[in-house]
Amino acid sequence: MYPPETINEIHRRLQQAIPHNKVLLGGSYLYGEATEDSDVDFYAICKWRDLLTFGSYRQKIEKLKDEFFTVGWNVTVVPQALYDRGWYYVYGSDTSGRIQQSAIYNKLIIRNSLKLAFYHYLSSLSATSSAERQKKLVKSAQQLAAALLFFEKIFSFKPFFSSANLIKQLASIRSLNAAPLTELLRSKVEKTELSKERLYHLGNQLGALLLQTKDELGGAWSHFSWVNYCLYNARFLWKGKLLFLFTNPDKMVLQKLARAVQSKSHANEVVEALKEIVFPVIVI
Repeated sequence: MYPPETINEIHRRLQQAIPHNKVLLGGSYLYGEATEDSDVDFYAICKWRDLLTFGSYRQKIEKLKDEFFTVGWNVTVVPQALYDRGWYYVYGSDTSGRIQQSAIYNKLIIRNSLKLAFYHYLSSLSATSSAERQKKLVKSAQQLAAALLFFEKIFSFKPFFSSANLIKQLASIRSLNAAPLTELLRSKVEKTELSKERLYHLGNQLGALLLQTKDELGGAWSHFSWVNYCLYNARFLWKGKLLFLFTNPDKMVLQKLARAVQSKSHANEVVEALKEIVFPVIVI
């Protein structure tokens, strides 16, 4: 695990590199749930005018990554408008330690969390070690739990995506067999290593639960969303890609992911093919 002094220094330098924009520390290092395999997650909340010239900021960030090459860290770039309206959920702390949180938009969180839950599950199928597979399964469990809880309108703000908080909230859904989700999330909270056999069993349960949830929450993700339609096309049209111009992006992506989970074949190829389109944000 990385020392707080190192994380704070990267955070401070990142904020200097992207002035007049929020740079927030999020994820497991903020929640106190980091393990030896955890990366450090930062969010750069950028104004539109700065996104138009983001190339110069990217160069500064990549130079910092070279300087702190011994630390696994990444920066997710989120437009200020998405943050303000809750179109991309962010919970993090600024360089002074103050908690900052985006607005809440239930339907979009459900859609995006479901896509990420399927994506991380597929990533787990091609993991090369038990530790990597457990990490991916936990990420999938976090996102699936979030989708279920937001669908039930059960959520807490302190902080919602922490594994400990999700475990507490899942107990509120009486109709859900939350045992596989709870066990995976607890393994992160307690920093326990699950056996290869146990991961295989939990993986099968999680895969079935993902497909079941997709069917049960169909109305929450399959309806057309102008927000995500615009986000996807804004991200890809300028590259000359018309993939999402005449379709429902959420429905298209989730159905591709679900088919791959059902077949459990060529998982690595599907993950690579969909890596850029699961949710169209910039990650450096």
